[in-house]
Amino acid sequence: MSILPHQLVALTERVEFLDEEHLYTAIPAVVIAVVFYFDFHTLTNLLYSLDGGGLEKLLTLSLKGVVGSIVTHYIYTAGPTAFITGGKMRTKEGAFKIVLLSSVAIALSVGFAVPGIISQFEYVVLQSVALILVGGFLYVHLLVENWRLKNESPHIAAGILILIAPYL
Repeated sequence: MSILPHQLVALTERVEFLDEEHLYTAIPAVVIAVVFYFDFHTLTNLLYSLDGGGLEKLLTLSLKGVVGSIVTHYIYTAGPTAFITGGKMRTKEGAFKIVLLSSVAIALSVGFAVPGIISQFEYVVLQSVALILVGGFLYVHLLVENWRLKNESPHIAAGILILIAPYL
């Protein structure tokens, strides 16, 4: 049983690329965009009040994880030329050292870069959720071979809409 109104569920049945699950991100994205576009001060102040607490820290950690996962995925799946290390990959110990050092370097880079970038946002919590949504679906796209990006494009579009909503 769906919690969505029947008219919205019927819409998903008529539109080829839209599933009911897409509405769970699309509806909040549209509502948030409308709130910012028409400048509903009470609601924008409520969204702004979410910043600065434990939720912001949790979302920052989540975003670091998503970005780190994407970067690590690209490094470790770049093929046999990813690590040109002068033959050090021939042993398990050498490979472990390289993986460990590169993982530490990625973690440190992401650990410094992500908070610096998101601190520039006006609505840190809201826009971090948007980046996690977009980054998370793109990361899933990287992991699954037969996954088509157009299947999840409504989720990604919703994330982008949430990201840019404060600037409307």
